[in-house]
Amino acid sequence: MVLLAAISTALVIYKNGFRLGGAASSSLNLPPLPIIPTKNKNAKFTGRAEIVLSATIAAGNNLKLNKVFIPTNAFVIVKQGGETVGVSPLLTEPETDNLKIGVKLEKGETYTVELRGDNGNGVFDPSSDPSITQNGKTVIKQFKVK
Repeated sequence: MVLLAAISTALVIYKNGFRLGGAASSSLNLPPLPIIPTKNKNAKFTGRAEIVLSATIAAGNNLKLNKVFIPTNAFVIVKQGGETVGVSPLLTEPETDNLKIGVKLEKGETYTVELRGDNGNGVFDPSSDPSITQNGKTVIKQFKVK
């Protein structure tokens, strides 16, 4: 009998979908689940936009940036020869220390890092995430791997 009730309940959930906030949860007095924004509402952004690199960048599988300052939610992209070869996770704090980006860096090769703002969806999109500028210039740095 208990097995039959469990199967019946499972079929109802499967058919109707399981939803918190529906009639079942209102009888439990549960609040609706919050929508988590892609932007950190608590971050106090300034107008500063900068990427701070080490004087020497070694070959390997990670690029380490000493500091990144952003005026809004952003990504750091790594390019080689105009092609994007690495992207940071979405940055939501105005200052990030020791940011590591997984990218294969080859000795003797030249790369660039650039700040790109988020279009609001939390996912890097090269066609709609705008370049971030500081004093009218795109925030971009070039480096050669030692």
